[in-house]
Amino acid sequence: INSTYQKLGQTFQVSTANLKCEKVQLKLGSNGTVPASNAWVEIQDNSGNVLATSRKIDATKIGRFSSTNNYWVEFYFDTPYSSFTTSTTYRLALCSDQSYDASNGIAWCINSGGGYANGKSQRWDGSSWADYPSSAYDYCFAIFLTENDSALTLPSGYTEQCYVGQVYNNSSS
Repeated sequence: INSTYQKLGQTFQVSTANLKCEKVQLKLGSNGTVPASNAWVEIQDNSGNVLATSRKIDATKIGRFSSTNNYWVEFYFDTPYSSFTTSTTYRLALCSDQSYDASNGIAWCINSGGGYANGKSQRWDGSSWADYPSSAYDYCFAIFLTENDSALTLPSGYTEQCYVGQVYNNSSS
């Protein structure tokens, strides 16, 4: 994020409708020092309308990272977004209220091999989104989606339950 590109974005699609998103992870670093500021993530539709906004985090914590030391940073949504539809393009937009500086700021790591067929990396210049650096790249991101969080109904005679694990699905399914 710098003076020319005020937001970074990654488009994506879901394969099942009405999933609930409570958090996302972005692999972040910095290209210099991150000034005192906040960072947050928006879930947007493809027109740029904001559908959900994460909690703000202290971006100077990201500033302790470097271009060689990048880490997964979690962004939580106090009001989870749950109206996803299939075949619709959405965007994760990384935002900051920092004073923009071309040499100092938050850097979102890119997977130079691309590989995610349902999205692409983008940058916002204050008036429009543009692919960056090309549609062959993707930012490193993880979206945590809940498909069914209704109360568990135990079979007759059972009184206990336990959490077994979670499912991981990457771009190759």
